[in-house]
Amino acid sequence: MKKLTVLLAVVLACGLAACDSSDPNSPAFKRKQAFKMVVRYAEPLGKVARGRDPYHADNFIEQTAELQRVADKPWEFFTPPQPGDTEKTRAKPEIWAQPQKFEQLRKDFIVAVDGVAAAAQTRDFDQVRPAVEKLEKTCMACHKAFRAE
Repeated sequence: MKKLTVLLAVVLACGLAACDSSDPNSPAFKRKQAFKMVVRYAEPLGKVARGRDPYHADNFIEQTAELQRVADKPWEFFTPPQPGDTEKTRAKPEIWAQPQKFEQLRKDFIVAVDGVAAAAQTRDFDQVRPAVEKLEKTCMACHKAFRAE
């Protein structure tokens, strides 16, 4: 009985692994990975701006530099779905129907990232907080328009 249980567990684990249809070469997969990097650097900035984490100017400047480095990475992977694509995505169809609006929101995001970096250079928390809030608003505007929940 114990051998049967172990065998079933192994078969189930292998079956679940086979169900993972992520294609690491698909644009959607690459886009998700790029956004994970953006979040990795943006999220701590938001925590500082909201007072959840302490403000250390040097660390904040480093984080914003990293955010600037990765902020433009996801956008090249926004391509219309192709027949046979298996990667799940939360991008709404409107993203392909309204490319000018999407491009403007992308530009707003990049400008806001640069604004956070400029505010960080002042080392003044009172300038950092509104810059981060503006950045977060650009994220939310794009998500509201083009990201399914």
